[in-house]
Amino acid sequence: MRRSLNSTDREGNTALHRAAGKGQMKSLRILLDRGIDIDHRNRKGQTALFIAALNGQKAAVRTLLKRGADSRMADNKGITPLLAALRGNHHELALELADHPASDRNRYQALILAIQKRQQKLALKLLDTKIPLRLMRPDKRGRSLLWLAADQGMPALVKRLAAQNPDLVDRPDRSGYTPLARAVKRGFVTTASLLIDLGARLDTVTAEGNSLPILAVLSGKPDMLQRVLAHEPALNIRNNHGDTAIMLAASAGNERLVSLLIEAGADLQMRNSANQNAEQLARKNGHRKVAEMIRARKPALLRLFE
Repeated sequence: MRRSLNSTDREGNTALHRAAGKGQMKSLRILLDRGIDIDHRNRKGQTALFIAALNGQKAAVRTLLKRGADSRMADNKGITPLLAALRGNHHELALELADHPASDRNRYQALILAIQKRQQKLALKLLDTKIPLRLMRPDKRGRSLLWLAADQGMPALVKRLAAQNPDLVDRPDRSGYTPLARAVKRGFVTTASLLIDLGARLDTVTAEGNSLPILAVLSGKPDMLQRVLAHEPALNIRNNHGDTAIMLAASAGNERLVSLLIEAGADLQMRNSANQNAEQLARKNGHRKVAEMIRARKPALLRLFE
């Protein structure tokens, strides 16, 4: 009888796998009551709990855990039920699974995935499990968890990680982006403001030569540029192409960004590697109104000799 109960299909699935994946709770309970192997793996190494998590079947997951299913069991690729729930975008279910046993490495993998999916609440819960520091070091690209959190605009997580690892606040990745530079480029004003308040350096320059004002312009967000300009950064730094912040703003035709930079004292006469200034770049890209705005702010004597 037991052998028949645990019989499998071609994929190695038992009746419990199928019931769990479809959320067929009556069948699932009957099978468990009759003693079916709760942690049987199919050919992919997946348990019924894994299948239920992957398909977002909350009731099945809860019942299986209550009946003793092993939440630590991973499939042949090393994916646990917690990771399966996350990959399936079943975030509330992932939050529940985070309360159950898992290896340090799998919790770390889940933390990385939670950050990538901008699941801040889950990331904070996983961080509370005190993952070993040896797993928290920057990756091969030089990106720490703090860097990744800034890149995804997760201020609460950034604050927690900065408190735990203050030496990583200004640590750049291999492209020269610090957490602050990345938050500015991505347009995450709250996260960038938090890092500035935590004392992040404002004179950072990326490997491409982009300063914070340039990155703020590239974000396209006036409120981000305003936040950066409030600290009176160097406005006329050229990047590797010879462009300054106002040149890039003029090229994009963003009137508000150009206006903010003019008011902050950006140099309107500087030229890039192609020997073009901000006004010329605006005209070249068809932004006549921006070009006239820049020209109107130039001293009359300079306009006379152009």
